[in-house]
Amino acid sequence: MMCSHCTGKVEQVLSAVAGVKNVVVDLKANTAVVTGSADEAALVAAVEGAGFRARVAGGPPTTTLSVEGMMCSHCTGKVEQVLSAVAGVKNVVVDLKANTAVVTGSADEAALVAAVEGAGFRARVAGGPPTTTLSVEGMMCSHCT
Repeated sequence: MMCSHCTGKVEQVLSAVAGVKNVVVDLKANTAVVTGSADEAALVAAVEGAGFRARVAGGPPTTTLSVEGMMCSHCTGKVEQVLSAVAGVKNVVVDLKANTAVVTGSADEAALVAAVEGAGFRARVAGGPPTTTLSVEGMMCSHCT
């Protein structure tokens, strides 16, 4: 990335992806931090469609749910099963003692909560929305040369 024109373009195309709540582009670090439940492949495609190179930096996004009503391993298994069936979920770890479920992937938060509640438990998103960090390279535009 070479200028505010480039960072603005990256922010614009990422903001247009379904599920994106916020975008922060860091020119110095060559990164874009995307908050929301957008699919990683869609984020990379949006940046590359604008003429830049992009890849997901680090691991996939995670969402932590607070789950109430689990009493045993059968309950945790049920929560894991229903969450694993939600589109975009790559992995689920349910902790009975902590009453949490950590979901890895780009699944929509509302769909995750609905799945758990549909199984007879109470659920809410714990903490903030998931984030995905992209490494963005090759930004050089006519404003920079």
